[in-house]
Amino acid sequence: MNADQTHDHVMMGSNWQAAHVAREQAEIRHTAGRDIPLLVTEYGASPVPGFQTWREPGRDYLASVSPALYVATQLAAFAEGGIPAALKHSLVDVPDNHNGDSTSTNLGSRNVAIFSPAPDFSPSPTALVLQMLSPLAGQEVLESTVENGPRRVSAAGQYGALVTLATRTGDDLTLTVVNRDPERDVEAELTLPDGYRKGEVATLDAPHFDSVTGVGIVTDTVTFDADTPRRVFPAHSVTTMTRPKESP
Repeated sequence: MNADQTHDHVMMGSNWQAAHVAREQAEIRHTAGRDIPLLVTEYGASPVPGFQTWREPGRDYLASVSPALYVATQLAAFAEGGIPAALKHSLVDVPDNHNGDSTSTNLGSRNVAIFSPAPDFSPSPTALVLQMLSPLAGQEVLESTVENGPRRVSAAGQYGALVTLATRTGDDLTLTVVNRDPERDVEAELTLPDGYRKGEVATLDAPHFDSVTGVGIVTDTVTFDADTPRRVFPAHSVTTMTRPKESP
């Protein structure tokens, strides 16, 4: 498949995997009669059981922005589901000259790693997403919803363009918004608690949804003038908006 088709399958797969984890949690709760923490190991963009198999469209796709959006979507679902820890596969990529060898002497798998091989260890788009979201670890998770949000229609099916996660530490509120649509910016009206008009905004910026290079984090300080401000979330982006509560 081409990159567009693969992106849609990966985004649909993120929904499938989140629902799968939720079902496992429900089954544990039903069987044990109580909540038992569920840990997730080696999550990442890959074909999933019961879902149409896709094949990587090119050598660099799995090191691009698209799987980073998958990671952001999964982490939002894990946080809302109360997953205490999740392990991304994998940390460091194998050398370029490994010739497809997947023996245990290698450090990772081609193009799914968070960092590229030695000697540069360049951070992938997924590493940048983890950089943005890791400060949220341990925070209180609040309810967040998307109402009447746009949907991406593809051959793989339909999925919501926007995914949200709201967290709070003390009086600081952080809203994370993932726009999974590969092509379309989405303007949304935000309904926030009183006293959260000013804050820091960070956005994962990239030329294209399957970009490997030219990807970075753009930061800004914003002040909203309205109780229900509007903001444009760029296509294939992750945005975090952190706001301290204003003094009365």
